[in-house]
Amino acid sequence: MRLIGASANSFPPGGTLLPVRVIVNFQHRKGWNIHTMAEDCRTPLGPYRDVASEQTLRRLFAFLGATPAALEEAARDIKRWSRGGIHIDVPEDRLYLLGVVQRPIDLERRR
Repeated sequence: MRLIGASANSFPPGGTLLPVRVIVNFQHRKGWNIHTMAEDCRTPLGPYRDVASEQTLRRLFAFLGATPAALEEAARDIKRWSRGGIHIDVPEDRLYLLGVVQRPIDLERRR
């Protein structure tokens, strides 16, 4: 067993990093913030997190693995409404950036 976001040394030998499909909702209200939801759009996966700027928000989405099409759509949402959501297949080792912590029991169910 291992926790999401654990170091590479804590993986079992031959362990793999599986992408996790999430929706990252974003909005600008006295600054940028994000909130991560499961693909079912009902299950919150992490807390609200502040993001320093619009540029940082876009870089974060790219680093998490957003497709070019998803990045373009997010850019349009930012420009039009200063809010929106983006679907991203995030590698397990990057979920910590969104504040997502998964308990070991949850990993056992996925195997």
